[in-house]
Amino acid sequence: MMDIKNLKNIFENKKILYVEDDEYLCEVNRESLEVFCNNVFIALDGKIGLEIFEKNQDIELILTDVTMEEMDGIEMALKIKEINPNIIIIARTSHSEQYLKDNFPKYNENVFNHILQKPFDFVDLFGVLGKYFS
Repeated sequence: MMDIKNLKNIFENKKILYVEDDEYLCEVNRESLEVFCNNVFIALDGKIGLEIFEKNQDIELILTDVTMEEMDGIEMALKIKEINPNIIIIARTSHSEQYLKDNFPKYNENVFNHILQKPFDFVDLFGVLGKYFS
């Protein structure tokens, strides 16, 4: 687990893209992310998320929902990984990995670096991020 005191130092200048189609969750989680990070981009679907990434390819982390109307998180992640195969993409979903395999033909284990089950808290998130940023 990442030391809470170091979170701001580690994430303060990182660029994070947060993609979520639930506007309430988007706002609540944006506010939480901005406690630690000064550069949070928000998208309400995968299509907008991809457009934001294309214009800001120095984004270092993407947190995304999977099931969204315009473009799902899997399709967005695959397109972004074509641009930058090293980008860290963490999915937030209420679905199991088996559900993703069974219901999303494009899904494979390399799409996301990690899957966090909803609901999650920021202790879970920052625990996962400690694997990638330290």
